[in-house]
Amino acid sequence: MKIRTFFLVFVLFTASVFTCYSQDSVCLDSGDATTLQEYIAFLPVLGLEKGIQKSLAAKMNNAAMLIGKERFNAASNILDALVLEVQGLTGGKIPSELALQIVEAIGQLGCCDTGLAAPLGFPFLNPGHIERLAAFGIPNWSGTEPHNGIDLILKSGVTSSAIISPTAGTITSIEASSNPFSNPVGQMILHVDVSVNCAWTVSLVFEPSFDPTLPEYEALKTAQINAIKVKVGDSVEPGSPIGDLLVGSLGYPHLHYMVQQDGSPVCAYQYSSTAAQEIFDPIAKTGESSGSICISPDN
Repeated sequence: MKIRTFFLVFVLFTASVFTCYSQDSVCLDSGDATTLQEYIAFLPVLGLEKGIQKSLAAKMNNAAMLIGKERFNAASNILDALVLEVQGLTGGKIPSELALQIVEAIGQLGCCDTGLAAPLGFPFLNPGHIERLAAFGIPNWSGTEPHNGIDLILKSGVTSSAIISPTAGTITSIEASSNPFSNPVGQMILHVDVSVNCAWTVSLVFEPSFDPTLPEYEALKTAQINAIKVKVGDSVEPGSPIGDLLVGSLGYPHLHYMVQQDGSPVCAYQYSSTAAQEIFDPIAKTGESSGSICISPDN
């Protein structure tokens, strides 16, 4: 994966660094030395003070050299020191968002933990609020691409519903945007990403169905943002409160529930616990999915 992905996208989480490097068997390999050299080449565009840039580059270079000599434990110790240096400068000489991205990038190196420790739970505190769902993999969902998640749609009369984490992990991104595929165009989307480990990310995407043509639209967006109960960097466990999904006037308030493995969407249902699947099953019988939950041919 290219260097820009590591530095410019929230795809990992801070704790993964320590998960990997605290183990007796370090997972670094020769490819990580090449990646570190790419990081060094990329450092000048980050706008860091020259002294900080020089210090980080020196640690990366030393780690790369040790990896080349197959001294993996020594290299991982240097990378630990690099992470601690970045964290110590966070919010001061290194902006918080950039610091998190750098730590996430280092966390990708030699990451040992790439599996799901436990099946996923269900992301609603009160599943009775859900009327129906739209399945993963519905063709041409956005006009060309298949549906990359499962839409869990609230019943009429529900004014809000509590969303909980289906997994343990770290909040790596909370980002509001506009939906170019909605009708009308521009409805609010609020992504809350939970990074499980180097390979797995769960995205809880709040889509409250606010009408962007209303004069109170900006106030509604602010209310949805304020209804989120976590912040970037927080650790969560299964069942931890994430936020309340609010309800707008356009008739399709829903949680877009998306799971990614190695950057590719997979059907959350297939990785869910038996208890969670037993919640999904009756909901699927009443929606756009005609009883199916995962209809992608690859899943």
